[in-house]
Amino acid sequence: IGGKARTVNLNGYIVEEGASVLPSKYTNVLAIARELGMESELAPGGSIVGFARGDKIHYMDSARLVLDSLSTSLISWKSKLKMINVALDNFRIKPKLDYEDITKANDFDVETAEQYCKRRANDEIFEYIVDGTLRGMLGTSGRKQSVVDFFFSFNNVIGSKLLSFRKGMGHFPNAVVEKAQLDVRLNTTVHEVSEADGRVTLSYTGPDGTRTEEVDGVIVAVPAFMAAKLVPTLAEPAKDILNSIKYTTAVNINLGLREPPPGIPAFVIQIPESVHPDLFAIVLEHNKAPGRVPDGKGMASLYAMSDWSEKLIKMDDESVVRLMTEAAENLVPGLSKLVEFSHVNRWYPVIVYSDPGVYRRIAELKKYLPATSRIKLAGDYWSCSTLNTATAGGERAARELTAVLGGKG
Repeated sequence: IGGKARTVNLNGYIVEEGASVLPSKYTNVLAIARELGMESELAPGGSIVGFARGDKIHYMDSARLVLDSLSTSLISWKSKLKMINVALDNFRIKPKLDYEDITKANDFDVETAEQYCKRRANDEIFEYIVDGTLRGMLGTSGRKQSVVDFFFSFNNVIGSKLLSFRKGMGHFPNAVVEKAQLDVRLNTTVHEVSEADGRVTLSYTGPDGTRTEEVDGVIVAVPAFMAAKLVPTLAEPAKDILNSIKYTTAVNINLGLREPPPGIPAFVIQIPESVHPDLFAIVLEHNKAPGRVPDGKGMASLYAMSDWSEKLIKMDDESVVRLMTEAAENLVPGLSKLVEFSHVNRWYPVIVYSDPGVYRRIAELKKYLPATSRIKLAGDYWSCSTLNTATAGGERAARELTAVLGGKG
């Protein structure tokens, strides 16, 4: 339950296998948590972020990001002045950055983040601010990703107050199921969802065998290419668009440590390409939120870029841990000597590869989805891929389906 929000408890460590942080601007997720009385299960998260440059880590507090960004030596004063251009552009695009519908920002979806920086900023801003943000949030490169994703991440994650579910991110979807008393069927493969003459047919195989049911309506909340396969009654142009949306691969590892690495106050260290091309972030879980590790212990989670993950995902656990830990040693010296246990996570599909134009294709997709259809598409491809985007997309699809059903359901 919960897809990429998955938590396990290992030896008293709360281990995040997937999604790791809960920004305060994840308003849809937090609204559900409040509705279900889960406020007491939220805890303040860490606010200190480390930015690697060369052999030094520059620290900034997201709670006072503007002041720290002025005083930091991460980038030069020349670049800080150039950031005025970025701030002005951010002012223009910010109102259009919608979790439910990013296509409002289509006018900006015409260039990569790197192309944008060559036009409006400089190489230093690209590497340490723009590309650093995209790597840290999405595990992808600003050389490929739309600049819209940078502004989205910058506004909705960077500088946001960070929270954490005390029992881990995976506790949230499981609590929703329990508190809302939902009927969830696991170990079930859906084969097809089709619609004809106002009737929706669902075929699936579960523990009790293969069945076909007629239902009032369906929300298909899966990656885009899976939706194209599951719903054969979609218009062919809609299937073509859904199949054109590509996804990243992710491999990350959790390292239980006998003690916290000394001298690192940050809950996350963002890693630019010049420091390591393949490792993009180190999360120090013991600095992220209270109660994540046993007293006196530490935990580090390491994250690989999508291109590297495509290679790592085929390797055995021992090789993955060795290669990723070696990559982190330059930033956290002696890390490998602190490791008590390791846990490897392999994910595909993960984040949408938002090349310039992908959001304009999604705007085109809407034209082929009849408002009267009883099959609605949700998922995290309707905006920059996040847990909140997936939640907002589900809520939007639920409203649309409820309207079609006349309030039924």
